[in-house]
Amino acid sequence: MAISDLISGFFSENTAKAVATGQFGFININKMQSTNRELEKDIIENVASYGMQLGQIVDAVCIVIEKLNLNVEEYPALRKFSSMAEEIAVVKRNYFETTKDNIDRFINNILPLKESDPTTYKEVLDRLRKEFSTETKSS
Repeated sequence: MAISDLISGFFSENTAKAVATGQFGFININKMQSTNRELEKDIIENVASYGMQLGQIVDAVCIVIEKLNLNVEEYPALRKFSSMAEEIAVVKRNYFETTKDNIDRFINNILPLKESDPTTYKEVLDRLRKEFSTETKSS
């Protein structure tokens, strides 16, 4: 099993649970005042999560602010928005930054594969060995 299949399987399993319960992350589609719950579910399941949609909106608004050369200090809503966007960027950087804690998290996420999917576990280890042996030789 390829790593992409593993990731896809994880999300498919969680999506199946979400479909069964109507719960998608923090948002329960069955309790939302939506004119078309099936459409909402289809978009979240097959296009983009609410977080991904919001992230793209934040990115797009930041580009518009920059390209129009808007002074965010003149508009309280833009100032709040820009501040929020900066805070989100810091959280994302900290989450994906190569730190000991993130490496530990990565390792802890791989270890269960040894029991649940030995083939993928071996593929991951082989890939890591290959990547690091290449870097060691070139350093």
